[in-house]
Amino acid sequence: MTSGFTKLYNQIITSSIWSEDDKVRIMWITFLASADANGYVSGSIPGMAAIARMSLQDAERSIRALYSPDQYSRTKDHEGRRIKEIDGGWQILNYPKYRAKRDPERRREQNRDAKRRQRVREIKKRCQQNVSQCQPMSANVSQCQPKQKTEAEYPLYPPRGKGGLPIILSMNSGRHIRRRSGKKSVVKSGVS
Repeated sequence: MTSGFTKLYNQIITSSIWSEDDKVRIMWITFLASADANGYVSGSIPGMAAIARMSLQDAERSIRALYSPDQYSRTKDHEGRRIKEIDGGWQILNYPKYRAKRDPERRREQNRDAKRRQRVREIKKRCQQNVSQCQPMSANVSQCQPKQKTEAEYPLYPPRGKGGLPIILSMNSGRHIRRRSGKKSVVKSGVS
């Protein structure tokens, strides 16, 4: 048995499998829990009986029920059959259909990944346009950054404006920012 997970939708309790007896339902959940990413279940009837904690006769009867057509099944493919026997085990017939359904969390994760890739492409594009401003930040991504100034180019104390309030030069915009009692006012060339 491989490690992994199986999506179990709440619609299972309104499906025709839920109207089967307990042994068939337990065997069906055992098949779902034992399946790999492609819906392949490796095993034998005695092995599945042991995993499902039921007798060999109950396991045989349950697996026969899963092989059989189900006229009430919502999935009409394969006449409502749930499994087919293949070499070394079984194939869950509608497994890919349910595996492919995307849940909201998976969709958010995919959107975050797509946005992250978009940002990296935009950064690379900006860097190609301004090659002289690119400095590698890591082995994988380059980030456009303005040229770093030396300490000699910056005064030790920020320039003072009217009333002795410091004027701070913003690196991003080249504008001076004057702070007054917690508020910012932006002025060009340090003149208000």
